[in-house]
Amino acid sequence: MNKQTYFYQILEPISKELAHVARELEKSIIGLKRALECKLDEKIALAFSQCDFPIN
Repeated sequence: MNKQTYFYQILEPISKELAHVARELEKSIIGLKRALECKLDEKIALAFSQCDFPIN
């Protein structure tokens, strides 16, 4: 299995472009998920930094 092999290769016999678009969409969704997780982590850290009670 080479570096170019991926799940959506099953679509290639139907349409190489469709396989490529599906792969790019998956990468975009994963990237967006990571970005949202980072933002959530930042907001949680900010909320805890503003607490008046000690956090152990």
